[in-house]
Amino acid sequence: MTDLEENLGRTGYEYDTLMNLLQVSVSKHLLDEHFTLVWANDFYYDLIDYTREEYENTYHNLCDTYYSNEALHVHDEALWNQIGEKVIATLDAGETGYTLNSQIRRRDGEYIWVRMTARITDEYIDGYRVSYTAMTDISDIMRMQLEQSVTYDNLPG
Repeated sequence: MTDLEENLGRTGYEYDTLMNLLQVSVSKHLLDEHFTLVWANDFYYDLIDYTREEYENTYHNLCDTYYSNEALHVHDEALWNQIGEKVIATLDAGETGYTLNSQIRRRDGEYIWVRMTARITDEYIDGYRVSYTAMTDISDIMRMQLEQSVTYDNLPG
């Protein structure tokens, strides 16, 4: 093994270790009509409570089918449209990234809050631009904000 190959292997190990420590979902998508998933780290699947194999077999890496699946009686079009509108607005403005707080559904039907931070690149695959997205679970933060808001709203005066 050459020094370069050894360093590349170590870099991959360091990257995986860092992502595991941060518990951040990182994924690569095509900016096509499905927001097709090219690859994702383990935390992407952990966040929505699917194994990689279950997700791929059920949704075929087509994110729009995750948000709307007749067979599973899932209809999250409003959430899907929110993401799509943000992507389109970002592209129309000539910007290269966005941040969006949104809810996503886990396999058990529970909704959690996530912060999506995306970077739209100049990379193309099969004629489609590529976007990298990091998602972090912000459910605890959103719950605290809601509790503080309710408490504040109920204060006399």
